[in-house]
Amino acid sequence: MPNLGFYLSESADRYPDSVALRCDGVTTTYSQLADSVCRFAEFLVRQGITPGDRVGVMLPNRPEFVVVFYSVLHEGAVAVPMNPLQNAREVAFFLSNTGAKTLFFAPECAAAATAGAQAAGVCAVAIDGGAIADLTAGIAGFQRPLPRAADDNAVILHTSGTTGVPKGAKLTHANLSRNQAVVTGRLLDLGPDDVVMGSSVTDEHIGHNFHEQQWSVTNRARLRDIQHRPRGRQSARAEARGDFLTLCGHLVATSIDWRAPREQADVCQMRYCSM
Repeated sequence: MPNLGFYLSESADRYPDSVALRCDGVTTTYSQLADSVCRFAEFLVRQGITPGDRVGVMLPNRPEFVVVFYSVLHEGAVAVPMNPLQNAREVAFFLSNTGAKTLFFAPECAAAATAGAQAAGVCAVAIDGGAIADLTAGIAGFQRPLPRAADDNAVILHTSGTTGVPKGAKLTHANLSRNQAVVTGRLLDLGPDDVVMGSSVTDEHIGHNFHEQQWSVTNRARLRDIQHRPRGRQSARAEARGDFLTLCGHLVATSIDWRAPREQADVCQMRYCSM
């Protein structure tokens, strides 16, 4: 069973100029995404990350999340996705519970991230739009992901903690590979013409983020990241035939303004909506 990161490498080899990501009007091709992942993966190795190490990823729905997440997998480490809205106590718990070695966080959650990381004794690194390019300047990158066994862990997701202490669920490369095969091949029939729009944010749905990425990358579809803005509204327009939208139910109103003019919120061609 190959490293999940091989799906990205394969897509970049076969469709280098196809759009992989679109966020805030900026597009990233599969070759550009794969190159960023390869170079950041080498940066991780230079920082002492080894196969099996757990790495916290406390980033919002933006290209940086995709790059960091796939870079962690690329080097055989284990990604620990975390909600950017978590407080310092929660950050410390998640890092300690997984034995994370490093935390990558967004600048807007610096206070909680740095305090929690310090309490857990974990190195914390801020990541924004320009940080990845700066950190990987002059790095050639490792071109191919490290092979992993089927039962090697790829991701550790925590439950929401609604009924008790959050628990870490370990997902292997085989788990996620089978998941994407069933969902994208049998259920959604995603292909290169499709667009997957990601808008998940809360603890109980943070897993949607990497599932959306895997669904898209495996089938050469495009992933459109929509940042959650709790106090505002956003309009979304179907950008290609056969869109797939995944949202947390209570975030639908804040993610898509259904009252917007039709030309600004045209979702008539959307095939699926996951909530």
